[in-house]
Amino acid sequence: MMRLLSLVSLLLLPTTVTAAETLSIDDLWVRAAPPHMKMTAAYGELRNDGADPVTVMSVSTSITGRASIHETQLRNDRAMMRPVSALPIAPGQQVTLEPGGIHLMLMELSTPLEIGKTVDICFMLETGDSVCAEAEIRRQAMHGGHHQ
Repeated sequence: MMRLLSLVSLLLLPTTVTAAETLSIDDLWVRAAPPHMKMTAAYGELRNDGADPVTVMSVSTSITGRASIHETQLRNDRAMMRPVSALPIAPGQQVTLEPGGIHLMLMELSTPLEIGKTVDICFMLETGDSVCAEAEIRRQAMHGGHHQ
């Protein structure tokens, strides 16, 4: 009887999935900038591998004073950037951070960006968890996408 109660107790315990198991970050990279520039952008792929929605609320990195999620939109035939306060990602959904679309703005650069080096970028989620990944500093995307 005790054994059965123990088994039932285990089954009733809530299962915890960590943010790192839910949010996948792939091909994260930072656009190289000349030493006098104090701003650049980062790109990559975010994917929700979990069963529940994930919402990215903010981003941070140790090489900038500020970092945020931005989206480029066309208005009156002009590309305009606007901050995105939250980036919801549905279960199974992939979001591409790319030039001309949703991307990360890295502002107030505190250190020169050397091509080939890496920096950590952390994504803060609505749950309070964070997921960090290394981003390679590149001149442009490896796949030769547009707006490079």
